[in-house]
Amino acid sequence: MTRFALVCVRWLGVVRQFVCRAGFALFGLVVAVVVALFATLAAPSVALAEPNTTIVGLVNATSQLDRQTVTVRGEVVGDALAAEGGHKWLMLQDGGAAISVLVDEDELDKVSYFGRYGQVGTTLEVSGEFQVDCAEHDGLTDLHAATVTVIDEGSKSAHATETFDVRKLEVGVLLFIVGLCLVVLHWRLRERTR
Repeated sequence: MTRFALVCVRWLGVVRQFVCRAGFALFGLVVAVVVALFATLAAPSVALAEPNTTIVGLVNATSQLDRQTVTVRGEVVGDALAAEGGHKWLMLQDGGAAISVLVDEDELDKVSYFGRYGQVGTTLEVSGEFQVDCAEHDGLTDLHAATVTVIDEGSKSAHATETFDVRKLEVGVLLFIVGLCLVVLHWRLRERTR
């Protein structure tokens, strides 16, 4: 409840007690109903959707957020998948969860990197219509993007820029040969004792 509605309810109780003590019970009830109606109608409306919502919040959303315009921020992961009508599917992840986002094919140019091993994906802020059970897409929980804004380009990670170390390969091959020799030696000694 809003602060205004709470104040009206408090005053409703005070007025009702005063009128009932004066012996006008029916009048007190009418005044109580009028004040309650005024508090409900005059209270400012509360929006159901938060201006900025997390992807975890959308994945756990109830029907309150269904068909509401929401704004989320997350890293693009995986690959872009083809969709009907000049659209593409992106997976947007914010660490705790991921959601499918339907974007115009033109918006795909904004994605420099897709998150995967060796890459940090482009971070996008997407605003659009959230659908808990999208009838167009066989009941998929998705977000139909209206605006897409790049927050961070993404990059190749440190793992991707590592150079191949020949010394490590040499040590590995040497250890494999030593291990193979030990297995053959063990097998020969076992055969002699039979």
